Amino acid sequence: MCRPGFLPTPGLFGLADFGAPGLPFVLGSQDGNIAQRAAQAGWLSPSTVQNAPFTQAITKRFLASTTLEPFRDFRINVTANYNRSDNYQEFYRPSATGAGFSSQAPIRNGSYSMSYFSFGTTFERLRADNTSPIFDKFEAYRDILQLQESIMAAGFEIIKTENLCTFDGQPAFSAGQGA
Repeated sequence: MCRPGFLPTPGLFGLADFGAPGLPFVLGSQDGNIAQRAAQAGWLSPSTVQNAPFTQAITKRFLASTTLEPFRDFRINVTANYNRSDNYQEFYRPSATGAGFSSQAPIRNGSYSMSYFSFGTTFERLRADNTSPIFDKFEAYRDILQLQESIMAAGFEIIKTENLCTFDGQPAFSAGQGA
């Protein structure tokens, strides 16, 4: 987290004499209200031309690997990974001289990647016209994921997703829902 316009002079462990911005901040807290708290405490410069954004970034990573040897001299290396990065930035400054602080131009972005086990579809044959039935399923799932994202953006939670898709022409259930 980066807090531009911070007025107190940091000392030992990044804390000012009176404890600003606080031990949780120094230890990596991603509190979204730190900018408001800092403004209320008088720790931020009231400049209207502050041109460095308040930034929060969090990255989560998981990596696991193992080697399987189902029979002598036949080794299979298995690796799993998960990477997620979330970033938020905004200009938190007064919009006019003497005005209160406000959030300006907020931007949230990130990235996501993970490994997956594809052995079950590795040997799937292409159709005569060189198209892939696996890719067709992938495209169909994309519509389902977009629908779920729209529902969550409207403030609703996804609990069950059965019958949103079909397999072999039959209504389907999400993993863990049963048959």
